[in-house]
Amino acid sequence: MVATTVSNDVVRIQWDATPDNRGAEVTKYRIMIVNYDTAYSAESEWCFGNGTAHPTGDDNFVFEQRWCEVPMADLWNEDTWAFTQGQTIKATVEAYNLRGWSVASD
Repeated sequence: MVATTVSNDVVRIQWDATPDNRGAEVTKYRIMIVNYDTAYSAESEWCFGNGTAHPTGDDNFVFEQRWCEVPMADLWNEDTWAFTQGQTIKATVEAYNLRGWSVASD
């Protein structure tokens, strides 16, 4: 399950752990957000889930904690997501292992 909550000036995207992906250990996550044209796009600036350096300085933060926060300013930016005030923000999460990417979460 994926949940998005708004607090102050960020949206928190949080998801349940995936114990495995088709029988193999999960090694990273990909967070997808519906953008202005209703297509899903990967959020790669704030929601790393793959051991890449994160703004917190912890390489595995998103993977281990299973949440990330995206600034509302980024979501409202016309060059990226182009959300408007009051618009619902939908996100999904995909898990990855040696067999590839899973189907998107609900």
